[in-house]
Order: sequence, then C-alpha cells, then structure tokens
Amino acid sequence: MIEALAGLSQGLGSTLSSYPLDTLKVRMQNSKYSSTKSCLKELLRNEGFSGLYKGASTIIATSPIRSSFSISFYTYLKHKFSNYDHFAKGFLAGCITGTVLSIVACPVELIKCEMQVPNSYKSTGECAKKLFLKSGFLGLYKGFLSTAIRDFFGFGVFFGVYEEIKGLIHYYNFKFTWWGWLLCGSVSGACCWVAILPIDCVKTRFQLAQHPVSYYDTLKVIVRTIGIQGLWTGISSCIIRSLIANGIGFSCYECVKEHLPRAMPV
Repeated sequence: MIEALAGLSQGLGSTLSSYPLDTLKVRMQNSKYSSTKSCLKELLRNEGFSGLYKGASTIIATSPIRSSFSISFYTYLKHKFSNYDHFAKGFLAGCITGTVLSIVACPVELIKCEMQVPNSYKSTGECAKKLFLKSGFLGLYKGFLSTAIRDFFGFGVFFGVYEEIKGLIHYYNFKFTWWGWLLCGSVSGACCWVAILPIDCVKTRFQLAQHPVSYYDTLKVIVRTIGIQGLWTGISSCIIRSLIANGIGFSCYECVKEHLPRAMPV
C-alpha cells in the first residue's frame, strides 16, 4: 500500500510539473520547427497558454494510477532480482514493468498526442470517441509495437541508472536526503530519453499519420526530410522535461515512502 501511495504521488507530481514540455516535444516531432523557442512562440500566438495543456486531462487522470501500479509492480519484481548488481536489478525489473505498462500507455498516449497537435476536437472525450468510432477498439492501439519497445528499453534504462546512482550514494555513506532523490530521478530520466527518443519520435509520427503507413516508411520520411538528427527532434525539451518531471516525481515518491509509515497507526 505504501508503494502504491508513493507511486500515486510520483505520477501526479511528475505530470503537473512537466506537461507543457511534453506538448512541445510532440509538436516538434510531428512538424518542422527551427527550434523549441519557435515552436513555443507559434503555439502561444495561435492557442494561448492553455494550448500547452491540451489533452492534459487524460494524463492527469491516468498517470497517478499508472505510476502507482508500475512502481508497485517494479518493486515486487526488483526483489526477484535481488542477487543481481544495482544496474542489472533495476534494468531487468524495469524492462518487464515497461512492457506490461505499455498495454495501458498506448491508447492513452494516442489520445494525448492527437490532442497536443492542432485539431478540431472540443475535448479529450470527443477525441477518444471519434478515434473509437473511426477505427474501433484496436484502432486505439495504433503504434502499440513502438510503444512497447520504447517502454521496454525506457523503463529498463531509467530504473537501471536509478538503482545504480542510489547504490553509489549508499556505498559512499552519503546522507540520503532530498538532493539524492532529485539526483536519482533527474539523471535517470535524462539518460532514459537520450536512449529512447528516436523510438519515441517514430512512434509519435506513426500514431499521428493520417494515412496507413509502416514504421519503416515513417523512419525513412524523418531521415529524408530532416536527416538522422531528426530522430532526436525535441531533445532539449525532453531533457529539461525529464529533469523536472523525474526529479520532482521521484522526490515525491521517496519522501512519501519514507514518511508515510511514521504517520500510519501501528
């Protein structure tokens, strides 16, 4: 229960602190902008500040629950790999957790991405309804393969680095306070996104394509029109977002996990 409640706080803290940067990432991956700054200026000029939070209701409603489940499931798996070193233990448990979570993440991210780019939807509910009517239930799983691969490696890298840094802090007998949690979360998040951004870029383009297209064709279009560096489109906003989201999110997680047992009745 403690892990679930701590995970709930992690998801809420992470989402609320970083959603606008996620919107910029999605827009840059789906359109050609010279920089993050130009993307932000155009968005604010055309849609105002509220445009940064388009589709946020879906993530705010589901992220705490997903985080609560994923943290609880990850913690359970981590104990199964207790004989491994810090990185391997976190990586293996993270890979399994990410793959399982992608079942829920795919339809949520499809709706989120549709809402984050210019569209005629009046609400997240209307977007979900129209996508369902257009393609049925399986249509909500457009891009599932890329989402599963991304989350497999993403969760693996994140938790592997997270456990490694946490282990080093304990090894050198540093007092583990807020700065340790902030460091673990932010550095792990940055490493994760550097590793998986090309997969995420292809996933975003594939999910937002208006006509049937293959992953290979999606990759070719990105490389042909922007170059190989196009696979890392939005890297600056991703790094900043991950530093903020995971730093704050996992500080909330570790803080709740540490202090909640003291507040609970015996």
